[in-house]
Amino acid sequence: MKKEEQQEVIWITECQCFTKEEVDRIFKGTVSESNYEILEDFICIPELAEFIQGYSELNGTLRFLIEGEWVSVKLNPKNLS
Repeated sequence: MKKEEQQEVIWITECQCFTKEEVDRIFKGTVSESNYEILEDFICIPELAEFIQGYSELNGTLRFLIEGEWVSVKLNPKNLS
C-alpha cells in the first residue's frame, strides 16, 4: 500500500502587511486552526511581514518563505516578552 503524499499549497503574500480583517477574509482556512493565530500575528506586524514572501503548511508545520528560503515557524511573536 502506497502512502498518500500531501500536496503543498504555497500562498504568496509579497512582503505585504495585512490588517486582521484582511487576514480573516483572504487567508482564513488556508492553514490549520493551531497555525492560523501565528500566521495572523506574523503578517499583521509590519516589521515581520516585510520579510515574508509567502507561506505554506505541510504536515502541520507552518513555514514562511523569507529571502527565497523556507523557515519553519512554531513561535507566536506575542509570547516574546
